[in-house]
Amino acid sequence: MGIEKIGCPLEQARSLSWETITATCGLSQAEIAAAATIIGTSKAVVFGWAMGITQHTNGNVSTNHL
Repeated sequence: MGIEKIGCPLEQARSLSWETITATCGLSQAEIAAAATIIGTSKAVVFGWAMGITQHTNGNVSTNHL
């Protein structure tokens, strides 16, 4: 998939209503604004993302054992 098929993430984000955003992510607009303020005023920010136990090759077996 080329970048032309993905489009501009900023344009996509701007096209969403706050109702859609808050319903999708489970946070209120105030919580999102507070996080944005913290990020925007921070000297540095680190974002981490992990696939988690369910995305592992043996994820279904592992989750069954939990």
